Formats: sequence, C-alpha cells, structure tokens
Amino acid sequence: MAVFIAMMTFPDGIGKFFAGYLTFHETLSDFIANCTFMTNSSMRCSEHVINHWTMGFSNPLYAFLLYSLFYFIMVPICLTLFIPNGIFVPCFVMGASAGRLIGEVLAQTWPEGMRGLDGPQIYPGLYAVVGAAAYTGSITHSLSIAVIVCETTGQLCALLPVLIMLRDVVYITRDTTYRELREILLETSHLRSYPFVADRKSTILLGSVSRRYLLYLLTRKLGPEPKLNVTRRRSKTASEIMNTINNFRQLV
Repeated sequence: MAVFIAMMTFPDGIGKFFAGYLTFHETLSDFIANCTFMTNSSMRCSEHVINHWTMGFSNPLYAFLLYSLFYFIMVPICLTLFIPNGIFVPCFVMGASAGRLIGEVLAQTWPEGMRGLDGPQIYPGLYAVVGAAAYTGSITHSLSIAVIVCETTGQLCALLPVLIMLRDVVYITRDTTYRELREILLETSHLRSYPFVADRKSTILLGSVSRRYLLYLLTRKLGPEPKLNVTRRRSKTASEIMNTINNFRQLV
C-alpha cells in the first residue's frame, strides 16, 4: 500500500495533477488562505501558491477536485492497515479541500460578491475552514472541533457557520435524563465516547465520557439492560480480508 501511494503521489507522475509533493501542512495553508485563484480578482493568491495547483491543469479547480477524490478513497483504506496512523489531520485536510473547491466555484460565479461590491465578499478560505470543521466533526462527533479550527486557523469570523455545521453532534449534559441517555446509547452504538457539556444553551465543553463507563453506571444504578449491552459487530479491515483470502487459497 505504501508503494502504491508513493507511485500515485509521485511529483513527476500523477501527483503533479494534485500537488502530490506537498505535505498536509502545506496544502492546508493553501486551502485556508484568504485569497482566490481567479485571474481577474484583486484578492488573487500569490504566484507561488497558484503554481502548486497548476502544474498539471491550467485550472486549479480540477486539481482540487482530483485531490479531494483521491484522498477520500485512499485515506479510509490506509486507516484499515495494522500500522499506527491518525485520522484527524487527513479528515481535516479533506474537508478543507472540498470547502475550498466550493468557495472557488462561488468566487468565480460571483466575482464581486452576491450583493455586489458594497456587500460581503466571497472568501474561499472561509469555506475551507467550514468544510474542514464539518467533515472532521462528522467523523469525530466532537464539539471541540469548533475551538480547534478557530485557534489553529485564526479564522474567528467563521465561528458561527462552524458551530452551525456542528449542531448535530451528539453530546451529554448535566440535565440529560435516563430516557435521553438510553436513546443516545441505542442510536449511537458505533461511538466509543461522548462529549460532556455544561448545558444545551452554552454547550461549554467540560470533557468526555466513554460509552463503557456510561453502561457501567447504568448497570450499577439501575441494573443490566440487554439492549444497551449489545455490541456492534466489527467490520473486517482490508488486511484481515486479504489474510482470509490467502488462507483460503492455501487450503484450495
């Protein structure tokens, strides 16, 4: 798998079409930059940044699209391998690339803003920030993503849309009733932990609590409940599937 990824991202090969020689840190800096790749805009990015995404295509939108599709397919495959890896940064960058693509399309469609020069302008970097928060929040189910996004990117003006995109995050408060907690545990059997916030109005993050500990408390206080203790069947990883195929071939 490592050889395949290296071949696909080789700068002098296919990688030149989606800036394969750049690291996640470098691509993220390009995605959240408060500029645009439009040729006739006063907010045009520097030539150094534009050259990153125009080595294979004259239009950087194709490079953004190819980048998003490539890592959207390859990152989940790499995460199933039996090697130490992380999920936060790849998901963050993938969300930023999709948001940047949408922002650039809107900036080219309305170069003077949707309301004209007197109205708010379109900054593709803000769309990248919101896209990164939305995609990462959907993966991690954590409210702290909003704080991390604003602190790491410095885009405080995107705080409201970021919070809106994370409004469906599952969390537990001090006022959560047993009925609500039971519904949360039944509907989110795939989650291992839940954010713990002060209340529904402020949603101030206090910490997190694991699903196993919640089940332990409910069993200790109220007794065991079969529906809550049902464990979800774990899907096989790519390595396990390949090992099964190899074992079957040896038997045949």
